[in-house]
Amino acid sequence: MPPAPYVPFTGSGAQRAAWYAAFLSDLAINGGVSLAAAAAGVHRSLVYHRISEDPAFAAEVEVAKAYYRDLLEWESVNLARRKDNPLPYFARLKAELPARYIDRQAVLLGTVEALYPEEGRALLQGMLGIRAAEGALVGAAGPDPARVVLDLSSLPPDSPA
Repeated sequence: MPPAPYVPFTGSGAQRAAWYAAFLSDLAINGGVSLAAAAAGVHRSLVYHRISEDPAFAAEVEVAKAYYRDLLEWESVNLARRKDNPLPYFARLKAELPARYIDRQAVLLGTVEALYPEEGRALLQGMLGIRAAEGALVGAAGPDPARVVLDLSSLPPDSPA
């Protein structure tokens, strides 16, 4: 069963421009401010101006965007069910359990004359917020002593890294 359609909030009692409801409804379904503005018959600069000037409208825009994100997730999981495709489930797991399913990557850019493996390990641990006692950094890898292996599988699920 598809999700219920988006219904823009109009109960604040404040006078709203005629295009607000059309804009919010389209934004909730398609997710793009420019497309929703065009569908409502206004320029996107007017929309951004109203967002900055009208906090109630800005809040309604955020609600419409949240609906769009939820709709995307629903459609993704629905596609996974219909097509027997596991990939959307991984995206959903990353959203629901980011500490366990998020991809992590650390890149160090800079100029260092010489960096001993212990220093590199300590620097990487600091960047990733890993305590040395957790043993997540295995050690130097291969012929390059500056290359350090990171083993995230040894971290607890709720680790900040």
